Amino acid sequence: MRALVRGAAGVKLARVATPRRLAGDEVLVRVLMAGLCRTDCYVAEGQLGPSAGGRILGHEIAGTVVDRGAGVPSQLLGARVSVDPRIRCGACSACGVGSPCVSPGFLGVDVDGGFADYVRVPAASLVRVPDELDARAVAYIEPVAATLAIVSAGIRPEERGLVVGRGRIAALAAALLRSRGFSKLRSYDPSDPASSERPAAGTFDFAIENGVDRAGMTALMDALRPGGRIVVKSRRIEPLVIDLLALVPKELHLVAAYYGSFSEAASLVATGALDLHPLWAKPRSLEDYAAVFEESRRGEGRKLFFALGKDLAAVPELRECAASSAPSR
Repeated sequence: MRALVRGAAGVKLARVATPRRLAGDEVLVRVLMAGLCRTDCYVAEGQLGPSAGGRILGHEIAGTVVDRGAGVPSQLLGARVSVDPRIRCGACSACGVGSPCVSPGFLGVDVDGGFADYVRVPAASLVRVPDELDARAVAYIEPVAATLAIVSAGIRPEERGLVVGRGRIAALAAALLRSRGFSKLRSYDPSDPASSERPAAGTFDFAIENGVDRAGMTALMDALRPGGRIVVKSRRIEPLVIDLLALVPKELHLVAAYYGSFSEAASLVATGALDLHPLWAKPRSLEDYAAVFEESRRGEGRKLFFALGKDLAAVPELRECAASSAPSR
């Protein structure tokens, strides 16, 4: 099968063996669509994942179950699915009682991911979706689930909120909050010289961080009232400097948001409660990976996708991707 692999010399498109031996709790998913995000770029650059390389990238996946381990119900065969990329260790006390794993692995970082014709994952990581759902929407369930975490970060619809950051990530956060009744929102991109004026000091109850530098975090903290809440959403690879002389005297609350419910995210996407199309770029074939990664370095305005499945030819705007994206074993 084809796979985008980070080797010692960087990312390359390679032919690798299709996973054949499935553990009892695993399934094999034929990948139809996969989204590119910052985490994949970090792995591509060698900042995450095994130091020696050899990892297949990708964790935002839409696919179809085509094989199963002995312990997986046969009813899953043929199911259209997204995937929760957190791979439970199965050994910690939390896993033993069904709670979130203390130290999960991550698809495309710690284990081989979905920038390939097929990917092997635990059946417990599957998120079932309607067969007719747009493959881009299915692959986008993971970013929606990650953004849903902000709703459970102690903020309330009647409060004044500031969404800080740039591109599709900040736009998704604002759209999701508005869909939940958060009407007193303002978006602010501190990195954009053309952005509207800096928010007035002490005027917001909470702020959602979507990838800011030190100056952006300073502006964010200044905009909050005393006792306000900072919801940290980004997973930047570099340390972020926070001025404690600005944080402590105002008694600001710092909350990290990782993932919300994948089933809830799938429902939001399936029902069309969020208008996601403006956030998506046209899918490209896996063979165009170099151009896609280069485009990702120029900005994060729209989500970039790799189209892999044969049946994508049924979708007019994806038809040109399908011929070069047919899975092979």
